[in-house]
Amino acid sequence: MSDLGVIADGAVLIDGEFIVEVGPSRRLENLRIARRARVIDATGKVVLPGLIDSHSRPFFERTADWATFLGGDSCLGFQRQRPAAPRRSPRSLWAAARQWTYEMASCGTTTVEIRTAGQYEAARRELRAVAYLSGDPIDAVGAFSGGLTRTRAFS
Repeated sequence: MSDLGVIADGAVLIDGEFIVEVGPSRRLENLRIARRARVIDATGKVVLPGLIDSHSRPFFERTADWATFLGGDSCLGFQRQRPAAPRRSPRSLWAAARQWTYEMASCGTTTVEIRTAGQYEAARRELRAVAYLSGDPIDAVGAFSGGLTRTRAFS
């Protein structure tokens, strides 16, 4: 983990949606496929793959902080910690989550899986909001959490 794998004077050769080669610029310039490539000068920049957040809950609200949730007597699950949320339309959920996805995009996230709160009617509205979110500015995929009403702590 201490080796970042930095390639000095590196290049990334992309064909359509696929990364074909990564390595020193001099080596990639000599490849036949690179002769027809469009060059994007990223001198002084960092090129990284996009991050995929595979478990997020932007619609989830709870009163307890993480320290309380992760330990102690109140670790009985999300639903007990969650205040009664007012009925919100998919459009209002979208508006609230959109700001959050822009913040994620600014940190390098390109795709996010968004989990629902678990209650069927609320989950339907949340999944509609996810459909509105996708592609603005990142890809969003909805995941139904299956109507969970309570969880229990494991010792």
